[in-house]
Amino acid sequence: MKKSTNAEIEKRIVEIYNLLCKGYTYSDIVRYCKETLNVTSERTVWKYITSATDRIKQNANTDMDALRAEANTRYMRWLRKCEDEGKYKDAAFMQSRMDKINGLEVTKVEHSGEISNAVVLPTEIETRLIDALKHYEK
Repeated sequence: MKKSTNAEIEKRIVEIYNLLCKGYTYSDIVRYCKETLNVTSERTVWKYITSATDRIKQNANTDMDALRAEANTRYMRWLRKCEDEGKYKDAAFMQSRMDKINGLEVTKVEHSGEISNAVVLPTEIETRLIDALKHYEK
């Protein structure tokens, strides 16, 4: 069997990328590769799917980073405007929105009854630190 060129492999990965974006299942893609791309090895198809999936994840992360940056810029502009106009309550709200989209929001704890029976929940940042420490303990 003839070895595929890099261009052929790239074309196949792009086709599988498009199939994954359209919601095709693993078995659908294997069938498509056998019938259309003349790829009979499921192991090879799996490699192509893995490459395409990695690209989808990378694009999703890039898109989220871009959206987060746009939102930060927008909120910062509004924050400055509110501060310039003396609307400090609105400025605090803008800051809280920026904290939320950047994962810095503090979780409020609500309790009723005696303070000794209060349930204290860790903030999102504390939860991330706990998870990170668990990872290093292994």
